[in-house]
Amino acid sequence: MSMSSFSEETLPLIVGVTGHRDLRSEDIPHLEDRVREILNDLEARYPNSPLMILSPLGEGADRLVARVGLAEGAGLCVPLPMPRERYESEFEDDASRAEFRELLARADRAFSLPWIGEGAEGKADYGTSGPESANQYARMGAYLARHCQVLLALWDGVKEHEMVGGTAQIVRFRLDGVPPPFGPAQALLDPADSASVVHIVTPRRSNPHPEGEPFSREVLVPKGFAKSERDRTLANLETFNAEVKTNPAAREADANIAMLIPGKESAAIPETAQPYLRTFGLADALSIWFQRSTRRTLERVFFAVFLAALFFNLFHSLPHASHGADGDAHGEAVVQLHEDSPEPPAAHGPEDHSAEAHESAGNHSKSEAHHDGHGAVIPWFLWLYLILVTGNVWYHRRAERREYQNKYQDYRALAEGLRVQFFWSLAGMKEEAADHYLGKERGELEWIRHALRIRKVLSDAASDGTENGGEPNEEVLRRVQRDWIREQQRYFVSKTHREMESLERSEKWIRTMLGLSVGLTVALAVVLTAPVFLPWAPLEAIKSWVEVPLPHGWVMILIVMFAVAAGLLHSLNQLKARGEHAKRFGRMALLFDRAERHFEDWISSGRSGDIPALLLELGKEALAENADWVMLHRERPLQVPHAA
Repeated sequence: MSMSSFSEETLPLIVGVTGHRDLRSEDIPHLEDRVREILNDLEARYPNSPLMILSPLGEGADRLVARVGLAEGAGLCVPLPMPRERYESEFEDDASRAEFRELLARADRAFSLPWIGEGAEGKADYGTSGPESANQYARMGAYLARHCQVLLALWDGVKEHEMVGGTAQIVRFRLDGVPPPFGPAQALLDPADSASVVHIVTPRRSNPHPEGEPFSREVLVPKGFAKSERDRTLANLETFNAEVKTNPAAREADANIAMLIPGKESAAIPETAQPYLRTFGLADALSIWFQRSTRRTLERVFFAVFLAALFFNLFHSLPHASHGADGDAHGEAVVQLHEDSPEPPAAHGPEDHSAEAHESAGNHSKSEAHHDGHGAVIPWFLWLYLILVTGNVWYHRRAERREYQNKYQDYRALAEGLRVQFFWSLAGMKEEAADHYLGKERGELEWIRHALRIRKVLSDAASDGTENGGEPNEEVLRRVQRDWIREQQRYFVSKTHREMESLERSEKWIRTMLGLSVGLTVALAVVLTAPVFLPWAPLEAIKSWVEVPLPHGWVMILIVMFAVAAGLLHSLNQLKARGEHAKRFGRMALLFDRAERHFEDWISSGRSGDIPALLLELGKEALAENADWVMLHRERPLQVPHAA
């Protein structure tokens, strides 16, 4: 079958289907209209996200939605609850089977879900019906509930007498979570995803009077969640797809894929692992682009704050004409003091030196005042300060609107989830990274789990849903060892060293700046105080020189700016979390090193069958570390520092 809808670089929005089989023929046009409205609304709201119908093509509602979706240009993926021959035997007649085959031929992909209780050899008794068959329908419904972004339920709304594998149960799976054996085990109190069900009130032959206005629709969400959370998830998927189409960084996807696995070997990757490669390359390339944008914004914001502080201090501390009107210690106040003096003192000694210094200061201040009166240069520092502050706030808000930092973190998280999922799939494991990733986080980060599950659908389709059997191939495991375990161990060692060096270098600069600021402050205090206790002419001369407005202003500027620089560097370290990164990366380097040694020992001793358990634990640790990294930076958003 064609895989055109899946081969797109964008992530499709998967619309799952559940509903009654015994629809009334007179209701079908009304139901088709409602389904068409919903699909058209999704297409209009999320134009960069192709729609994919996930339908098992059962009689009634499943086929109705599939027909409308295909007519509207959506793709179709068909998860069968059991092997095709067994499934067809449950349809009413040959006409129904012919309709099923016609729609199946138009699907992009179809696959059968494994039979519950199927053994390692893949053997199961498909010939019986009853509870086993009902459980397979429930498993199929659980798959729909877990892997779609929107679940369409053509349902009469009756919850009583819930049947195994029935519409009411599948709706409950979607809203309350999927319990074992139909889904993975999870903590009892873990909330369900912020999923939603679009309920179309549907009469049926066995119940022509549904609970609600026939053909009306409503959006059902889990308790404790708002509809806006569902919308946010879809909006984030749409944003990623838009970036894939428009961001120039997407052209670097192939180079990033080659970093995950050498290009010459990508052709040998099993089809079950292929779906993750392209999306990984795109997510990784976009995360790097937004990382650079975030870093560039951060550095420019901090540098602009430093310049703003400098210009404000230049305006405040250097002498200029505007101070003279207040009669302060700067500029024309000194000039006026000397003009009002009757005559210079006749005595020589320290007082004489002081008088000469004041006379020199007066002449200098006259010159500054004269210059300000004609050119008015120094007051422009205040305007430069205001321009920098205003421009910095605008630049920062622009970065916030474009979500540089959030997109960097989100796409980095998506790439890491795809990395783990890719190597699990390469090793033949059926585990889903989405089940172990950001499990405690809801809302804005939930779209990442949805993105992982979207790609898992294609992987399942490529494997035809069969369970992994037997021990994994040693050659494949060696590739996992080389390209994941060993490569990540080297990466974390390198990152630990780089973060430690950057932190130490930055801390050294902070200590130097603080030392200079404190040192100048102490020196100024000594110069201004010492002549009181030690009347020595050179000290008096230095004191007099320091009290002159221009030298005094520059000394104060240096004291303040050294302190400002130290404060900004410290804030930058806090935002970049270099100390936390060094510790976390060091721990991950040790963890991957330990995994490498276990891996090598088990391969050498013929225990390759135990390696999937090691890879599962390693992947969970990698996902947990990345989730901690995301949350650490979510708590430290890019802000304009207030040093000025």
